[in-house]
Amino acid sequence: MTITAMIVMTACIWSASGCSSRREGAPATGGGPGRSGDGGGVSPAVVLFLVDGLTPAALDTAVSAGATHFAFVLANGVRVLTAHSTSPAAVIQLPDGSPGGTQPWGHATSGNVAVHTGCHLFESSQMDDIFLAAREAGIRSVFSGGDANYAVFTTADFHYGTMMDDATTVERAITHLQKDGARLLRIHLQRVRDSWTGPQSATDPGSPYVAHLLEVDGLLGRLIDALATAGVWDDTYLVVAADHGMGQATSSTHPASTPSSWDPFMAFYGPGLKRGATIPYAELPDVAVTAAHFLGVRPLRGHIDPAVTLAVKGTTGTLLTSLFEGQPDSLEHPRYVERCLAMGTTCTSGGDDFGPYRQTMLSLIR
Repeated sequence: MTITAMIVMTACIWSASGCSSRREGAPATGGGPGRSGDGGGVSPAVVLFLVDGLTPAALDTAVSAGATHFAFVLANGVRVLTAHSTSPAAVIQLPDGSPGGTQPWGHATSGNVAVHTGCHLFESSQMDDIFLAAREAGIRSVFSGGDANYAVFTTADFHYGTMMDDATTVERAITHLQKDGARLLRIHLQRVRDSWTGPQSATDPGSPYVAHLLEVDGLLGRLIDALATAGVWDDTYLVVAADHGMGQATSSTHPASTPSSWDPFMAFYGPGLKRGATIPYAELPDVAVTAAHFLGVRPLRGHIDPAVTLAVKGTTGTLLTSLFEGQPDSLEHPRYVERCLAMGTTCTSGGDDFGPYRQTMLSLIR
């Protein structure tokens, strides 16, 4: 029986009578070189599976249309009820003369930088990230992103940032899982946005957009099968999320002035985490901070560029202790993005402009 079939069976078991801490029929925890250079110890696997622009409504529609692997994550993991991106503006545009340049991260959205660095502000391309921390711990990593926007993320041991279809994007990550023992996998599927024709696409089970999400669900199943074959599925932490929400236009855009652009889907699954649960709130920088905790690596350091003079140069994300069994669902969270949005046009004026968000965050993070 494949792990895909096991997932369907386990989801049914969950809905009927709850779920044990071990998945029904899952293989025993196995080997595979999770670390290099540290005597061959095995680390957990952490998979950041981002689907560009995935919103909660779109995920729910896909599940209702038969997305069994997304359904498994919901039934056996922890869903964030209100998830916020950092600014969904198309690029991080800084003022002229900024230490890191006016576009230190090229054409990557701030949400993508946030899930690497654990920060809300991105004043330079010289920032610490989960890949650098993993390498110091002897954990191999791969970044596979299906667009040239992701060419800037070069700190993983194996890196792809070019125009690719979603299947190729997943297969490249799987290759390094299998052949090189990569245990930190960051996958960004971009092509689903090619099927976007407006917000009605996300809630229509018969739309091409939802049909593409069902294909993405199958790719998630392919990845889970590969993790099981590598003997690490029982020790895998899986994060399913997006780098931003989506706007209300027929074109595939996500301007900061549109509230829905700030609201991606976010869920977590893994050993020791709650099952079939929800937590009230999280932000994208929390993903990097929490992923580092999953891996057992050192805390992230945020900005390491000496020219950056922020009041807080370190991480501003929050460790989501509320995900873990036995912990309260709520935690003390600064809710920077929520506070930013509550300030109205102070944070979101200027259409697709990163600047208002940055100025508000500079006043909040002190």
